[in-house]
Amino acid sequence: STEITRPAKCCGAWGISTSRPRTQADAGSQPVLSCVHSQSRPLGHSQEPCPYSQGPRKFSCQLEVPEGDNSLYVVSLCVSSSAGTKSSSLYPFKGYGILQPDPPANVTVTPVDGNPRWLRVTWRDPPSWNSSFYRLQFELRYRAERSKTFTTWMVQEPRHQCTISDAWKGLRHVVQLRAREEFGHGSWSPWSPEASGTPWTEPRGPPAESEVSSSTQVLTTSEDSGSNLSENSANTTSLPVQDSPSGPLPTFLLAGGSLAFGTLLCVGVVLRCYTVTAGKKKNSRCPKTATVDF
Repeated sequence: STEITRPAKCCGAWGISTSRPRTQADAGSQPVLSCVHSQSRPLGHSQEPCPYSQGPRKFSCQLEVPEGDNSLYVVSLCVSSSAGTKSSSLYPFKGYGILQPDPPANVTVTPVDGNPRWLRVTWRDPPSWNSSFYRLQFELRYRAERSKTFTTWMVQEPRHQCTISDAWKGLRHVVQLRAREEFGHGSWSPWSPEASGTPWTEPRGPPAESEVSSSTQVLTTSEDSGSNLSENSANTTSLPVQDSPSGPLPTFLLAGGSLAFGTLLCVGVVLRCYTVTAGKKKNSRCPKTATVDF
């Protein structure tokens, strides 16, 4: 059988290769590619030899096609040996019809900070593609590793990055891309090798020791302040202590209690001084005595 492919560059050689590996009986065989170009006047007819390649173990032929040529070509393969000659059926094709780029290269998958369901995907055109003049369109597919079903969608703009916004939280995902000529000529490339990544996850860990000690200290200080305030209020005023809501007393009550205590203290001191002074004056006067003779 015969396989016809085109390299990823938009210009250069078309490859035609026979899929049957070479055997001992083929040692003396020599395939020749015959080509008819419909656009040339008169019709152009050419023949190209098909050497044997040891690596893929196939015969291959190269047919030069000018860049941008989408005219009709008709090719056939003729194999001759000591046993005779045999030709394949005619194979017609147009230049753009069998165009197939290589898969996208350097596919990477990275998490997006603060977004537990996002994955950022980046890639590049295949090195064999002439990106200076021709663009590619891309299709992306992804799935969680535990899933067998892919989600597939077209990348809307001819760019080389996109963001997956509906990934599974905390699960590793597999991502692949493929490419095709931007106007839909030819066929899709094979899928790129699998690239994997996991969405961002919020770090988990014990709270810092300094925060725990600080919270404990603030709580203890608040409780001590409340206890001291209640005791000072009871000692300052002679009124019975009533149940009051938790929290510090209003400032004006404290000020009023302090003023009342000071006033009482001053009055007590004045009365004390007046009593002592009056007693001293009374004792300093000598009482009059009378002599009575019996």
